[in-house]
Amino acid sequence: LNTSLANTRAEELQFQIFGRREGRDRAIAYLENLIASDEGSSAATVALIRARLADGRGDDALLLAEELVAGLPDNIQAKLVLGNTHIALENFEEAETVIRTTMQDSDDPSIALQLVRVLSAQARADEARNALEAALTTAPDDKNLLWVKASFLENDNQIEDAITIYERMYTQDSSSLVIANNLASLLATYRDDDESLQRAHIVARRLRGTDIPAFQDTYGWILFRRGEYDEAVEYLKPAAEGLPNDPIVQFHLGKALDAIGRQEAAVDAFRDALAVADENDPRAQIAEARRIVLAANTGGDDQ
Repeated sequence: LNTSLANTRAEELQFQIFGRREGRDRAIAYLENLIASDEGSSAATVALIRARLADGRGDDALLLAEELVAGLPDNIQAKLVLGNTHIALENFEEAETVIRTTMQDSDDPSIALQLVRVLSAQARADEARNALEAALTTAPDDKNLLWVKASFLENDNQIEDAITIYERMYTQDSSSLVIANNLASLLATYRDDDESLQRAHIVARRLRGTDIPAFQDTYGWILFRRGEYDEAVEYLKPAAEGLPNDPIVQFHLGKALDAIGRQEAAVDAFRDALAVADENDPRAQIAEARRIVLAANTGGDDQ
Protein backbone atom coordinates (compact mmCIF):
# COMPACT_ATOMS: atom_id res chain seq x y z
CA LEU A 1 0.00 0.00 0.00
CA ASN A 2 2.47 2.68 1.16
CA THR A 3 5.61 0.58 0.70
CA SER A 4 8.06 -0.01 -2.08
CA LEU A 5 7.54 -2.96 -4.40
CA ALA A 6 10.80 -4.46 -3.18
CA ASN A 7 9.72 -4.39 0.46
CA THR A 8 6.32 -5.82 -0.39
CA ARG A 9 7.78 -8.73 -2.32
CA ALA A 10 10.41 -9.39 0.32
CA GLU A 11 7.79 -9.66 3.05
CA GLU A 12 5.57 -11.88 0.91
CA LEU A 13 8.56 -14.12 0.16
CA GLN A 14 9.41 -14.39 3.85
CA PHE A 15 5.80 -15.34 4.56
CA GLN A 16 5.94 -18.07 1.90
CA ILE A 17 9.25 -19.41 3.24
CA PHE A 18 7.96 -19.56 6.79
CA GLY A 19 4.76 -21.15 5.51
CA ARG A 20 6.71 -23.93 3.83
CA ARG A 21 9.42 -24.53 6.42
CA GLU A 22 7.82 -23.89 9.76
CA GLY A 23 4.11 -24.22 9.14
CA ARG A 24 1.33 -21.71 8.85
CA ASP A 25 1.20 -20.87 12.56
CA ARG A 26 4.84 -19.79 12.54
CA ALA A 27 4.24 -17.70 9.43
CA ILE A 28 1.32 -15.96 11.09
CA ALA A 29 3.31 -15.42 14.29
CA TYR A 30 6.10 -13.84 12.25
CA LEU A 31 3.68 -11.40 10.64
CA GLU A 32 2.11 -10.58 13.98
CA ASN A 33 5.55 -9.72 15.35
CA LEU A 34 6.30 -7.55 12.32
CA ILE A 35 3.14 -5.55 12.83
CA ALA A 36 3.50 -5.30 16.61
CA SER A 37 7.06 -3.99 16.29
CA ASP A 38 6.12 -1.50 13.55
CA GLU A 39 8.75 -3.15 11.35
CA GLY A 40 6.19 -4.52 8.96
CA SER A 41 4.45 -2.80 6.10
CA SER A 42 0.80 -2.67 5.15
CA ALA A 43 1.52 -5.61 2.87
CA ALA A 44 2.25 -7.71 5.95
CA THR A 45 -1.13 -6.73 7.38
CA VAL A 46 -2.86 -7.76 4.17
CA ALA A 47 -1.01 -11.09 4.19
CA LEU A 48 -2.08 -11.66 7.78
CA ILE A 49 -5.70 -10.85 6.91
CA ARG A 50 -5.55 -13.47 4.18
CA ALA A 51 -4.06 -15.98 6.59
CA ARG A 52 -6.76 -15.30 9.19
CA LEU A 53 -9.48 -15.77 6.58
CA ALA A 54 -7.90 -19.01 5.40
CA ASP A 55 -7.77 -20.26 8.99
CA GLY A 56 -11.43 -19.47 9.59
CA ARG A 57 -10.68 -16.62 12.00
CA GLY A 58 -12.94 -14.12 10.30
CA ASP A 59 -13.43 -11.81 13.28
CA ASP A 60 -9.67 -11.37 13.62
CA ALA A 61 -9.34 -10.71 9.89
CA LEU A 62 -12.09 -8.10 9.99
CA LEU A 63 -10.54 -6.36 12.98
CA LEU A 64 -7.20 -6.16 11.17
CA ALA A 65 -8.87 -4.75 8.06
CA GLU A 66 -10.69 -2.12 10.11
CA GLU A 67 -7.44 -1.17 11.84
CA LEU A 68 -5.75 -0.90 8.45
CA VAL A 69 -8.37 1.60 7.26
CA ALA A 70 -8.16 3.51 10.55
CA GLY A 71 -4.43 3.90 10.05
CA LEU A 72 -4.78 4.83 6.37
CA PRO A 73 -8.14 6.63 6.21
CA ASP A 74 -7.52 8.18 2.78
CA ASN A 75 -6.06 5.09 1.15
CA ILE A 76 -8.43 3.59 -1.41
CA GLN A 77 -6.65 0.24 -1.49
CA ALA A 78 -7.00 -0.10 2.28
CA LYS A 79 -10.74 0.45 1.95
CA LEU A 80 -10.91 -2.19 -0.75
CA VAL A 81 -9.12 -4.61 1.56
CA LEU A 82 -11.87 -3.99 4.11
CA GLY A 83 -14.56 -4.42 1.46
CA ASN A 84 -13.05 -7.67 0.24
CA THR A 85 -12.74 -8.95 3.79
CA HIS A 86 -16.47 -8.38 4.21
CA ILE A 87 -17.07 -10.21 0.92
CA ALA A 88 -14.99 -13.17 2.08
CA LEU A 89 -17.09 -13.30 5.24
CA GLU A 90 -20.30 -12.95 3.19
CA ASN A 91 -21.12 -9.66 4.89
CA PHE A 92 -22.44 -8.39 1.59
CA GLU A 93 -24.41 -5.39 2.84
CA GLU A 94 -21.38 -4.09 4.74
CA ALA A 95 -19.16 -4.74 1.73
CA GLU A 96 -21.52 -2.84 -0.54
CA THR A 97 -21.52 0.14 1.82
CA VAL A 98 -17.71 0.25 1.93
CA ILE A 99 -17.38 -0.10 -1.84
CA ARG A 100 -20.01 2.51 -2.70
CA THR A 101 -18.37 4.95 -0.29
CA THR A 102 -14.99 4.28 -1.90
CA MET A 103 -16.44 4.88 -5.37
CA GLN A 104 -17.23 8.44 -4.33
CA ASP A 105 -13.49 9.09 -4.09
CA SER A 106 -12.33 7.24 -7.19
CA ASP A 107 -13.55 6.16 -10.62
CA ASP A 108 -11.08 3.27 -10.73
CA PRO A 109 -12.87 0.50 -12.69
CA SER A 110 -11.54 -2.14 -10.29
CA ILE A 111 -13.75 -0.63 -7.58
CA ALA A 112 -16.81 -0.78 -9.80
CA LEU A 113 -15.92 -4.39 -10.51
CA GLN A 114 -16.06 -5.13 -6.79
CA LEU A 115 -19.53 -3.60 -6.65
CA VAL A 116 -20.64 -5.86 -9.50
CA ARG A 117 -19.21 -8.80 -7.60
CA VAL A 118 -21.09 -7.91 -4.41
CA LEU A 119 -24.39 -7.37 -6.20
CA SER A 120 -24.01 -10.66 -8.06
CA ALA A 121 -23.30 -12.48 -4.81
CA GLN A 122 -26.65 -11.22 -3.52
CA ALA A 123 -28.46 -12.47 -6.66
CA ARG A 124 -29.19 -8.88 -7.68
CA ALA A 125 -28.45 -9.62 -11.32
CA ASP A 126 -30.13 -6.59 -12.90
CA GLU A 127 -28.38 -4.19 -10.53
CA ALA A 128 -25.07 -5.92 -11.18
CA ARG A 129 -25.51 -5.55 -14.94
CA ASN A 130 -26.49 -1.89 -14.57
CA ALA A 131 -23.42 -1.23 -12.43
CA LEU A 132 -21.26 -2.96 -15.02
CA GLU A 133 -22.68 -0.92 -17.90
CA ALA A 134 -22.19 2.28 -15.91
CA ALA A 135 -18.55 1.38 -15.32
CA LEU A 136 -18.03 0.60 -19.00
CA THR A 137 -19.23 4.06 -19.99
CA THR A 138 -16.20 5.55 -18.23
CA ALA A 139 -13.76 2.70 -18.95
CA PRO A 140 -14.96 1.06 -22.19
CA ASP A 141 -11.68 -0.78 -22.84
CA ASP A 142 -11.06 -2.11 -19.35
CA LYS A 143 -10.20 -5.78 -19.77
CA ASN A 144 -11.67 -6.96 -16.49
CA LEU A 145 -14.98 -5.19 -17.05
CA LEU A 146 -15.22 -6.61 -20.56
CA TRP A 147 -14.40 -10.03 -19.18
CA VAL A 148 -17.30 -9.87 -16.74
CA LYS A 149 -19.66 -8.61 -19.44
CA ALA A 150 -18.70 -11.51 -21.71
CA SER A 151 -19.33 -13.92 -18.82
CA PHE A 152 -22.76 -12.40 -18.19
CA LEU A 153 -23.61 -12.72 -21.88
CA GLU A 154 -22.46 -16.33 -21.97
CA ASN A 155 -24.55 -17.15 -18.91
CA ASP A 156 -27.53 -15.54 -20.64
CA ASN A 157 -26.86 -17.72 -23.71
CA GLN A 158 -26.05 -14.64 -25.80
CA ILE A 159 -23.07 -16.44 -27.27
CA GLU A 160 -22.47 -14.35 -30.38
CA ASP A 161 -22.31 -11.16 -28.32
CA ALA A 162 -19.85 -12.84 -25.95
CA ILE A 163 -17.71 -13.94 -28.90
CA THR A 164 -17.68 -10.36 -30.20
CA ILE A 165 -16.28 -9.14 -26.88
CA TYR A 166 -13.63 -11.87 -26.71
CA GLU A 167 -12.58 -11.11 -30.30
CA ARG A 168 -12.14 -7.49 -29.29
CA MET A 169 -10.14 -8.45 -26.21
CA TYR A 170 -8.01 -10.87 -28.22
CA THR A 171 -7.20 -8.11 -30.69
CA GLN A 172 -6.09 -5.93 -27.77
CA ASP A 173 -4.05 -8.67 -26.07
CA SER A 174 -3.41 -11.85 -28.04
CA SER A 175 -0.81 -12.97 -25.47
CA SER A 176 -3.42 -13.73 -22.79
CA LEU A 177 -3.94 -17.47 -22.45
CA VAL A 178 -7.29 -17.04 -20.73
CA ILE A 179 -8.67 -14.74 -23.41
CA ALA A 180 -7.41 -17.11 -26.11
CA ASN A 181 -8.97 -20.07 -24.31
CA ASN A 182 -12.35 -18.42 -23.82
CA LEU A 183 -12.55 -17.23 -27.42
CA ALA A 184 -11.50 -20.60 -28.85
CA SER A 185 -13.89 -22.42 -26.52
CA LEU A 186 -16.92 -20.43 -27.61
CA LEU A 187 -16.00 -20.69 -31.29
CA ALA A 188 -15.57 -24.46 -31.13
CA THR A 189 -18.53 -25.14 -28.86
CA TYR A 190 -21.24 -22.93 -30.30
CA ARG A 191 -20.40 -22.54 -33.98
CA ASP A 192 -20.55 -25.34 -36.54
CA ASP A 193 -18.86 -23.80 -39.59
CA ASP A 194 -15.39 -24.84 -40.73
CA GLU A 195 -14.05 -21.29 -40.72
CA SER A 196 -14.84 -20.82 -37.02
CA LEU A 197 -13.33 -24.21 -36.19
CA GLN A 198 -10.13 -23.29 -38.02
CA ARG A 199 -10.05 -19.96 -36.20
CA ALA A 200 -10.50 -21.75 -32.86
CA HIS A 201 -7.68 -24.17 -33.69
CA ILE A 202 -5.28 -21.37 -34.57
CA VAL A 203 -6.09 -19.42 -31.40
CA ALA A 204 -5.85 -22.51 -29.16
CA ARG A 205 -2.68 -24.15 -30.51
CA ARG A 206 -0.72 -22.73 -27.59
CA LEU A 207 -2.87 -24.82 -25.22
CA ARG A 208 -1.42 -28.12 -26.43
CA GLY A 209 0.09 -30.05 -23.52
CA THR A 210 -1.74 -27.97 -20.90
CA ASP A 211 -2.69 -29.43 -17.52
CA ILE A 212 -5.27 -26.74 -16.70
CA PRO A 213 -8.76 -28.32 -16.86
CA ALA A 214 -10.49 -25.41 -18.61
CA PHE A 215 -7.75 -25.28 -21.23
CA GLN A 216 -7.82 -29.08 -21.59
CA ASP A 217 -11.54 -28.93 -22.31
CA THR A 218 -11.10 -26.28 -24.99
CA TYR A 219 -8.23 -28.03 -26.74
CA GLY A 220 -9.80 -31.47 -26.39
CA TRP A 221 -13.09 -30.32 -27.88
CA ILE A 222 -11.31 -28.73 -30.82
CA LEU A 223 -9.53 -32.05 -31.39
CA PHE A 224 -12.90 -33.80 -31.29
CA ARG A 225 -14.36 -31.37 -33.80
CA ARG A 226 -11.37 -32.08 -36.06
CA GLY A 227 -11.99 -35.83 -35.85
CA GLU A 228 -8.97 -36.60 -33.66
CA TYR A 229 -11.03 -38.59 -31.17
CA ASP A 230 -8.43 -40.62 -29.28
CA GLU A 231 -6.30 -37.60 -28.50
CA ALA A 232 -9.43 -35.63 -27.66
CA VAL A 233 -10.26 -38.11 -24.88
CA GLU A 234 -6.74 -37.68 -23.46
CA TYR A 235 -7.57 -34.02 -22.86
CA LEU A 236 -11.28 -34.22 -22.09
CA LYS A 237 -11.07 -36.94 -19.42
CA PRO A 238 -8.82 -34.94 -17.05
CA ALA A 239 -10.80 -31.81 -17.91
CA ALA A 240 -14.02 -33.49 -16.77
CA GLU A 241 -12.32 -34.70 -13.60
CA GLY A 242 -11.02 -31.21 -12.87
CA LEU A 243 -14.32 -29.45 -13.64
CA PRO A 244 -16.96 -31.85 -12.29
CA ASN A 245 -19.61 -29.13 -11.95
CA ASP A 246 -19.46 -27.90 -15.53
CA PRO A 247 -22.11 -29.74 -17.58
CA ILE A 248 -20.65 -28.74 -20.95
CA VAL A 249 -17.28 -30.25 -20.04
CA GLN A 250 -19.01 -33.50 -19.06
CA PHE A 251 -20.96 -33.41 -22.32
CA HIS A 252 -17.76 -32.96 -24.33
CA LEU A 253 -16.25 -36.02 -22.67
CA GLY A 254 -19.39 -38.03 -23.42
CA LYS A 255 -19.24 -37.14 -27.11
CA ALA A 256 -15.57 -38.08 -27.36
CA LEU A 257 -16.05 -41.39 -25.54
CA ASP A 258 -18.95 -42.24 -27.82
CA ALA A 259 -16.80 -41.46 -30.87
CA ILE A 260 -14.22 -44.08 -29.85
CA GLY A 261 -16.86 -46.73 -29.17
CA ARG A 262 -17.08 -46.50 -25.39
CA GLN A 263 -20.85 -46.06 -25.29
CA GLU A 264 -21.48 -47.04 -21.66
CA ALA A 265 -18.84 -44.63 -20.40
CA ALA A 266 -20.26 -41.98 -22.72
CA VAL A 267 -23.75 -42.35 -21.27
CA ASP A 268 -22.29 -42.05 -17.78
CA ALA A 269 -20.65 -38.77 -18.81
CA PHE A 270 -23.95 -37.50 -20.22
CA ARG A 271 -25.63 -38.43 -16.93
CA ASP A 272 -22.94 -36.47 -15.11
CA ALA A 273 -23.70 -33.49 -17.34
CA LEU A 274 -27.40 -33.62 -16.51
CA ALA A 275 -26.70 -34.07 -12.80
CA VAL A 276 -24.98 -30.68 -12.60
CA ALA A 277 -26.96 -28.79 -15.27
CA ASP A 278 -29.75 -26.44 -14.30
CA GLU A 279 -33.17 -27.99 -14.79
CA ASN A 280 -34.09 -25.22 -17.23
CA ASP A 281 -30.74 -25.04 -19.02
CA PRO A 282 -31.68 -24.09 -22.61
CA ARG A 283 -28.44 -25.11 -24.30
CA ALA A 284 -28.55 -27.59 -27.17
CA GLN A 285 -25.84 -29.74 -25.58
CA ILE A 286 -27.97 -30.36 -22.51
CA ALA A 287 -30.99 -31.20 -24.65
CA GLU A 288 -28.89 -33.72 -26.58
CA ALA A 289 -27.60 -35.26 -23.34
CA ARG A 290 -31.20 -35.66 -22.14
CA ARG A 291 -32.18 -37.47 -25.35
CA ILE A 292 -29.21 -39.82 -25.15
CA VAL A 293 -29.75 -40.68 -21.48
CA LEU A 294 -33.48 -41.19 -22.03
CA ALA A 295 -32.77 -43.54 -24.93
CA ALA A 296 -30.25 -45.46 -22.83
CA ASN A 297 -32.71 -45.76 -19.94
CA THR A 298 -35.48 -47.05 -22.21
CA GLY A 299 -33.31 -49.35 -24.27
CA GLY A 300 -33.44 -47.15 -27.36
CA ASP A 301 -30.59 -45.81 -29.47
CA ASP A 302 -30.32 -42.05 -29.84
CA GLN A 303 -26.58 -41.82 -30.22
